[in-house]
Amino acid sequence: MYEFFKGWRRKIGVVTLMMACVFMAGWVRSQFCGDVVTFNDNVQRSCGTLASGDNVLLFALTLNSDLHVVLRLPDVLVMTPNEIRDELDQEDIQWSWRLFGIRHGVQSEQNRIWVVPYWIIVFPLTLFSAYLLLVKPQVAKPKETIEPDRA
Repeated sequence: MYEFFKGWRRKIGVVTLMMACVFMAGWVRSQFCGDVVTFNDNVQRSCGTLASGDNVLLFALTLNSDLHVVLRLPDVLVMTPNEIRDELDQEDIQWSWRLFGIRHGVQSEQNRIWVVPYWIIVFPLTLFSAYLLLVKPQVAKPKETIEPDRA
């Protein structure tokens, strides 16, 4: 068993698999309830919000503002996924681009919003960890010594 984890590839494979499992647990939890964490920086007068719900991760940033909550999210730790979906469906959010479910939007000059679906994180981490764990490492071949011709 020890020889299986010999080398850096298998160790990194286990770490990426654990990360995929953590994000998968968040994905499943986001289907039933939403979680919100708000970070305030009083020095730069900025506020960041990290939310999980409705199968997405959301990060919102408010710069140079006295607001304590971004996106008018209530100051609670647990919400329903529908409440987070309703916040993302507001008409005053101008979505600048969307790609495979990843979105970037602007609510005002100071409010920026990034939305990333969980699958965009879970699937690549799972595939990368499977590659690192299942592909056999190549064994280095010893160099052949070339003997000079003796005449």
